[in-house]
Amino acid sequence: VSYALADGAHFVPPKSSLFEHALKHRGGSSFYLPGMCVPMLPRCLSEGSMSLNENVVRQALVFDMFLDADGHVIRTDVIRARIENKAKLSYKGVQEYYDSLPSSNANNPCGGEESPQPERGICDSPGGGNSNSSNSNSNSSNSNSNSSNS
Repeated sequence: VSYALADGAHFVPPKSSLFEHALKHRGGSSFYLPGMCVPMLPRCLSEGSMSLNENVVRQALVFDMFLDADGHVIRTDVIRARIENKAKLSYKGVQEYYDSLPSSNANNPCGGEESPQPERGICDSPGGGNSNSSNSNSNSSNSNSNSSNS
């Protein structure tokens, strides 16, 4: 499972006044609730130049999570990358998509067909593509690693 999220540190350097404000007033986190978001950074950044909007290349952190047969995470690689998001999705829109599919096979949300796979690929990976690991069992990755486009 791969997940990309905007790389806020690329836009807001640690120790800057904006960084300190985000920590003090938002605990360093954006909050996503049904129907709304409370961003840790000003909306012009979080929804504009920093956001993983459709069809634009953006700085991102890509989390490649490897699961065992029971769905437990066994390894996570974190890669700094530049990605181009192919679609801006919402939970509601994705649910509507899956609800519209034929349900001839109860074990497959796509009605017995192969699950649709997103186009994958990192535009480039700054710093030679070295990854940082969120877990001691992680292997390093390079710029040829795959990522999802969120």
